[in-house]
Amino acid sequence: MDSNISQTALSQIENNKKRPGGNTLRKICKGLDIPEAVLYIMALDESDVPESRKEIFTLLYPSIKNLALEIAGK
Repeated sequence: MDSNISQTALSQIENNKKRPGGNTLRKICKGLDIPEAVLYIMALDESDVPESRKEIFTLLYPSIKNLALEIAGK
């Protein structure tokens, strides 16, 4: 992956020591050759969803995640 982000910065992001900004996320997506939306979908967690929407999340998220993985070519 050629994202023009230092190894130190990537390590800090991977180890939850640093939160990437929008510019950094764009660089990571460019380096991975994936749309930004895929990154956000893959990062979505049930704890991000309001209680009133958890049932629909549980039903739809597996399909949406699989679609994102297909788009990403994984």
